[in-house]
Amino acid sequence: MKYQALITAALSSAAFVSNAADYVVPFDEVQWKAVNDGDTCYLSVEDSHSGINAKFDVVAGKPISLVISGRSVGSFNDSMVIETEPPVWGSALYESTMVNEFIRKKKSAEVIQGADFVYRDVMSGAWLTVRDDFHSVTFPTANMHSATETFQSCTTALPPVSYQEARKTVFNFKSGALALTEAQREQLSEISELVLFDKRIKKVMISGHSDSHGDTVVNLSVSRRRADDVAYWMMLAGVPKEKMELRGHGSRYPIATNNTAEGRDKNRRVEVELVRK
Repeated sequence: MKYQALITAALSSAAFVSNAADYVVPFDEVQWKAVNDGDTCYLSVEDSHSGINAKFDVVAGKPISLVISGRSVGSFNDSMVIETEPPVWGSALYESTMVNEFIRKKKSAEVIQGADFVYRDVMSGAWLTVRDDFHSVTFPTANMHSATETFQSCTTALPPVSYQEARKTVFNFKSGALALTEAQREQLSEISELVLFDKRIKKVMISGHSDSHGDTVVNLSVSRRRADDVAYWMMLAGVPKEKMELRGHGSRYPIATNNTAEGRDKNRRVEVELVRK
């Protein structure tokens, strides 16, 4: 077996073997499940007997994470590790990964580094084990084919940004500019992908703003034209016009002083807010 140790755990093998109480979830009880929840995909397995659950999740634009949770997490001491192991019948083809650094809470432990390697091994058929010096819980990778297909389809379809990242985005404009830059259009394209993907997003609020220099009526028109440009590029990306609500506020709602160039740069903006229902 090829062994890859991402983080070396200081464990006494002799002490572990003599004291461990090992539990392997029975094949007919292990049930892997996949859930598509907006901009997040979950692959999880739970065991009511041991009180241990494992969940991989991928949020749009983020790397995969792994969290161990459940009523029994607190029973694992500071020597706790998560590792992947070959099935009981064994094979030289399986890789194995061990991680032992977590963000620990009362009923959960989130892997800090190495979740992607653990996921790789599990997808290859390796079993997932949570252990410390005294006991362990092992989840076989049985009954998971349908769940992994659903999970992989979900992650493949995820947009490049998450709702939390894109729920309120500000695009700033140079003085006199009415159109987005190429980089801003690329960013807006990613946001549009999210809007099309996440069915819970029911409305896109597009609000144009200007600084206070110049004529008030002109500033009102400029702010609206900037909002129009944002809406135009979102429509080209496929976002329905009826989902967008446009407003041009002129200089009525500054977020910084208009007495400095830096402040005026911040005030010349279009805010794009995504509204879920």
